[in-house]
This record gives sequence, C-alpha cells and structure tokens, in this order.
Amino acid sequence: AVYQFYGFFLAELKNQVSRSVITGAIYGGGTDDMEGVTVSAAQKTYAGTVLKAFEDNIGALSSRLKVGAKWYISTTAAVSIKFAKDTDGRYLFPLNLGLPKTIAGYALEVDPYLKDGDILFGNLNQHARLNINEAMSVTKEVKGKKRRNEYTAYELVSSAAQPETLLYIKKTDA
Repeated sequence: AVYQFYGFFLAELKNQVSRSVITGAIYGGGTDDMEGVTVSAAQKTYAGTVLKAFEDNIGALSSRLKVGAKWYISTTAAVSIKFAKDTDGRYLFPLNLGLPKTIAGYALEVDPYLKDGDILFGNLNQHARLNINEAMSVTKEVKGKKRRNEYTAYELVSSAAQPETLLYIKKTDA
C-alpha cells in the first residue's frame, strides 16, 4: 500500500506543477512569474450574456489577427451558452447536443483553466509562445535526523504573447 501511495503522490505532485504552469501561461503577471496571455492581450469587460459579449467584441481585433482565431471560454461561460434562451423561453441550442462548434465563424473551445466567465479570442498558435526550458523533474531530499523525505517538483518554463494580438474579455460583477 505504501508503494501505491508513493505513485499516487508523485503523480499528484506533477499534476500540481502542471496546473501552476497552465495558470501562469494564462494569468501570470510577468515580473517574477511567467507572462500570461491575458496580460498582453487587449482588455475588455462585459456585464451581460456571453453571447452578447461575442457580438459586442467580435470587431475588436483586425481581420489579419482573426486569421485562425478561436474563442476560448471558461466552463461557466459554456454553461451559460448551453442554457441560453430566446425571448419565448426556448433554449437556443438543443440540450441533448453539445455546444455549437463555431460562433460567428470562429471555432469555440472550452478551457477549464479560464476563470469563471472569462473569454479569450485570437490565434494562440500564431501569437503566443510557451517554452519549456527545462523538463519537469522531481527530487527527493532525505532528512534522516527527522526521519522524513522531502519531494520537490521543478520545471522551468517561459511564456509570452505578442502585445494586443489577442483579446481578453472578463466578466464584471454587474
């Protein structure tokens, strides 16, 4: 049972580092941290529905920057699209089908790492980079006197996006 727990523990440690890298690549501040794509993106906010946010902000990027662009939406934004209703109270999208594949001709993708209500629009493959400078490794430090082992997972990554080439739309509380 101890060896099974050890495998679980190492997998969880690696998952935790991976989640930190993903969050940093999206929201990192860029000073002593990775620069997240939302930091250098054009910034917009919305207070209404997600569908209205798409409509109001589709023109925020030039047609050159929209080539290959996708809508990346949070899980909560996806739920609000799925349960959107028209003025007669009918669902806009059949509940037994998935989300629409595109919105206004641009692919739609749910990103579980985006914060509630957040939307990212643009071509990440073209305008953002994530470099893994040193692959993840796990080190073990034996503390014999204290009768314990300490494990540290480490990965060296850098990221950045070209300024104003992506659009970050954040839901306001209003």
